[in-house]
Amino acid sequence: VALGSQWFGGAKNMLDIKFATLVGATLIDKSVWKKFSEADRKDVMAISRQAGVELRQEVRGLEEGSVGIMQTLGLNVVDASPQATEEWRKLIENKLYPALRAHGMPPDLFDEVRHLRDEYRRAHSGMPSRAAKP
Repeated sequence: VALGSQWFGGAKNMLDIKFATLVGATLIDKSVWKKFSEADRKDVMAISRQAGVELRQEVRGLEEGSVGIMQTLGLNVVDASPQATEEWRKLIENKLYPALRAHGMPPDLFDEVRHLRDEYRRAHSGMPSRAAKP
């Protein structure tokens, strides 16, 4: 996004904190989902997970390539300390999320997505992730 929008032209420094928004999702009404056979539900889930893995890899590759291009054009990438990363996370939790919940989407939907995110993170806390380098 920063490369295409040319944001880096006005700011010569970028703090290296991995942050991304959810760019899409497939939602299937529960009543429709229940009409799928068990085999079809398994297939849909497997295909969806694989597509998610492939998209994540593609986006991360594009991101890394974009940062490299911006660096050749003068961008200075600054590694974030754990303290700085935690400050950004708190800012997002305390300022951005309440604004999104109030003005960006229905509050009940926001709460459900956040609950699912937290549940996923608890279940996968031992897995390697980009969180190793925030």
